[in-house]
Formats: sequence, structure tokens, C-alpha cells
Amino acid sequence: MDGYTNTPAFVLNHTLDILATNSLADARYAPFTPADSHARMTFLDPAGRNFYARWERNAQAVVANLRQATGLDPDNPRLHALIGT
Repeated sequence: MDGYTNTPAFVLNHTLDILATNSLADARYAPFTPADSHARMTFLDPAGRNFYARWERNAQAVVANLRQATGLDPDNPRLHALIGT
């Protein structure tokens, strides 16, 4: 990851949890505490609305990704914990 010195790089799992970052991604996500999940950062972190220039579009993408993840693995405990079902 640190080989990408000119661009933020991160790895997500299918539930949008951030698994790994390089130093530029850490700097980019500095407004979030913690920078742990794109879904949580979008909907629950106060920094989310100001961070994403097109928040509504980002929110739609997050929901679409979580719907796809649910379709692929409907019994995934992380998904259930994340969306509260």
C-alpha cells in the first residue's frame, strides 16, 4: 500500500469496512474519527456531510453497495450489525 506514494490507497471489504490504508489515505480521512467504515463515515460521522462534496450521490452508492453485499451474503453478521437488523 505504501508503494502508492502519489495517491491515497485503501482496501475495503464487501461491507465497506476499511481494512488497510496508506499514509495519504490516512491524511485524506483525517476528519473522521475513526476512519473505519465508509457506511458509518457517510451516515453517522458528523464530518461526512461536509467531507463528501456530493453527499447524496455518495450515500446512494453506499446503500447500493450494502444491498449488493446483502444479496451475496444475506446472513453475514457484520452486515446485520452495520444496518441494525
